Amino acid sequence: MRRASLLLCAAALAGSLGGQGQQAAPPSAASANNPLIRLTTQEVLLDLVVRDKRGRTLRDLAAGEIEVFEDGQKQPVRSFRLVTGGDLAGPETQRGPAAPTASPVRSFNPL
Repeated sequence: MRRASLLLCAAALAGSLGGQGQQAAPPSAASANNPLIRLTTQEVLLDLVVRDKRGRTLRDLAAGEIEVFEDGQKQPVRSFRLVTGGDLAGPETQRGPAAPTASPVRSFNPL
């Protein structure tokens, strides 16, 4: 189940990549004494929040458990690390009811 959730998440994010994969420049004619090398690469950074079926954040993932697909082709994961930040919001049931919206403040200045 955990692997299926990861694949679903990675597939959804891969759709947002939209042609941002690695592209090589076309070969050009270079002189024999001054070879010209042109190389173009693109790196895509993805932020993932992976949860189990109960909505808890998974923090013990390994790089081999993450798969990223672009246009149906598996792309290599070159780097993978855990980044911790502020509190992550869980499912609605854990956050509680939404706070009521406050009415706008009305003021006047006497002349």
